[in-house]
Amino acid sequence: EIAQCLVGSEMCIRDRVETLLTEFKNILIKYYPSASTNEINNVLFDIFNCENDLASHNAVEDLLFVPAVGRLEKRVEEEG
Repeated sequence: EIAQCLVGSEMCIRDRVETLLTEFKNILIKYYPSASTNEINNVLFDIFNCENDLASHNAVEDLLFVPAVGRLEKRVEEEG
């Protein structure tokens, strides 16, 4: 039960991080001075890379770690 709560909370946190990154990117695109296109392109490139890295991290977590923790919890419950 505690692990489920932690996993659930972590999912909420990472969803929030993804949302904040998207909002930040949109604010930069909307309000950054257009005279500095190289700078904004570099910043946006870094943000896109960060989003991709976060998505990869989340996929590994979902596909490997969440099921592994679930199996461990089940084993602990069975052993008792």
